[in-house]
Amino acid sequence: MGWDFSAYVLNARHLFFGADYYEVVRPPLVSLIIGIFLFLGKISEYIYILIVSVLFFYSIIKLSDVLYEKYFCKFKIKKEFVRFLFYFIGLNGFVLVFGLREGSELLSISFFILFLSSLIKDKISGHYLALAFLTRYSFFVFLPLLLFNWNLRKIIKNLIIFFLVSFPWFLYNYLKWGNWFTSLADSFYMNVVSRQDAVWEFSFLNLFSTINIFIPFFILGLFFFFYKLFRKKENLKYDLLFFVIGIFVLSDIIVTPTKLQRYYFNFIIPVIYFSSLGIVVLFNKLKKKENSKKILLGILIFSFLIVVFVVGFNYFQNKENSKVFFEASKDIQELNLSHCSIVSPHFVPVNYYSGNVHYLGDFEWSINRGEIVLIFNSKTRDDSYLEEDLGNYNLLLKREKYSFFVKEGINSSNCFLNYKDIFPGISDPCKDLSFKFEKIGLGNYFLKFCKFIN
Repeated sequence: MGWDFSAYVLNARHLFFGADYYEVVRPPLVSLIIGIFLFLGKISEYIYILIVSVLFFYSIIKLSDVLYEKYFCKFKIKKEFVRFLFYFIGLNGFVLVFGLREGSELLSISFFILFLSSLIKDKISGHYLALAFLTRYSFFVFLPLLLFNWNLRKIIKNLIIFFLVSFPWFLYNYLKWGNWFTSLADSFYMNVVSRQDAVWEFSFLNLFSTINIFIPFFILGLFFFFYKLFRKKENLKYDLLFFVIGIFVLSDIIVTPTKLQRYYFNFIIPVIYFSSLGIVVLFNKLKKKENSKKILLGILIFSFLIVVFVVGFNYFQNKENSKVFFEASKDIQELNLSHCSIVSPHFVPVNYYSGNVHYLGDFEWSINRGEIVLIFNSKTRDDSYLEEDLGNYNLLLKREKYSFFVKEGINSSNCFLNYKDIFPGISDPCKDLSFKFEKIGLGNYFLKFCKFIN
């Protein structure tokens, strides 16, 4: 289980059972789904994984069927073959590794695929985009896709439905924290505004790892698209749609300061489309060459087996890495510190088990306050202390992979008590969110609008 997945479970515990920890920065949908089954304990997480996996399968089949009717049928191949390609490519190694580890990626992409299916069929689709947005805020960037069919009445309907589905969450924000955009602004501040001093370079290696074994077919699909584009004899409506989606995804990655590998996840949509297109074109060329077709299928199956091996290795490696957080939570119980406030750079994965671990801001301030500081050997990008200074502080307990530090004289009987940590990390959501609109010259307009409605 990844960091974000743990945070979604913690949010579910607060929303459904009033637990003391809640991350305002998170969209609500993952936590709401987990929360429905939370009375079953840890089984709720596996039910969530099952629901999302089924939804992803359903969405992929829907999209492949729609595109077969609108486009791929002209290649004179079977619908089942297109279904197989879409699902096979959709389950590539990158998706299997990152799709469920953090909780939101596969769910959001499933709703987005359903949105695309409805959009291509010229049906109402705004509700699916809203659900994707309520799973991951980054899907707001795709709102212009509602213009795809150039039907003014349908565009207005889709926009209304998008905001109607999103409205309950905005209303909850207003009633809970006094601002309609608190969670959205908190997310933008944490992921963009506060990261301006740590901008990462765009990584082609991460991009290629998203495509991984399908790079040759993806390139072939893109080549076929540009070939048709320059010929100007064929309808490029669907090719252009998925090409534009790819541009949107890459643009969003470029403007995001910390370009984590999983932020490339949405690029899997154009990967599925253009890789499938490349394979179909190649398969069509080899139609009369049975041996060549068998070799192509053999390559695909062999590649899939390699992916399964890599994913299995990654799973067991992550499982081993997460054990240390469980062990730290056991020490918290054995030291009778469950009622104390503990702070750590790895606060979320430990808090998943213990319920009383918070974000470590200033090390010195927390120590003097009477909090217990939990430091792991593995670093995070937000560490606010120097490793060489740790020797100046009093050790409560030292393990091979982590240590507990306290102020001299502090123990379980006089520590700083645990507290409710359910508030946003920003004080002015309107001001922070207005930065998002400054690049297009609408910063002041949004700020005035936001202040007016709040």
